[in-house]
Amino acid sequence: MTTVNSLFGKPIIAQATGERMATVQDVVLDQPPTRVVALLTERAGLLRSAHSIRWEQVISIGDVVVVGGETTPTSVKEDPELAALIKQAHQITGTNVITVDGTQLGTIADVTIDERGQILGYELKQGLLQDLRGRTMLPVEQIRSFGNDALIVDQPTIA
Repeated sequence: MTTVNSLFGKPIIAQATGERMATVQDVVLDQPPTRVVALLTERAGLLRSAHSIRWEQVISIGDVVVVGGETTPTSVKEDPELAALIKQAHQITGTNVITVDGTQLGTIADVTIDERGQILGYELKQGLLQDLRGRTMLPVEQIRSFGNDALIVDQPTIA
């Protein structure tokens, strides 16, 4: 189990060669967000296209991300599914979390995933004083809907 934010900046090492291939810059989630589809290793810029490594290539995550096979970062332009997901992506951290009865619980601080890239839950930020006591985990099973402006939860209770 790891968090998405903890992936950012980690080196990506090829298991077959022990060579550093890239660094994690961002992640691509499916829509609606249920799992990590790929790691972005380079963001698109003025003269370059974004590059990625599919999550299926990830063998392990520790201080580094170890990938298997003959993996090399590929241009997102070569992968229509990833290109489409990136186009419709939006920032998850900072999204409001609201119950079905309209109570605002806080905002999303991070996303917890398992070794397969499946989203297990969302770390809830509820303000400075509450954060000092520790952040709360909102299990994915409590999610009713997820949009650009808010995550709606079925129950006002959180784990």
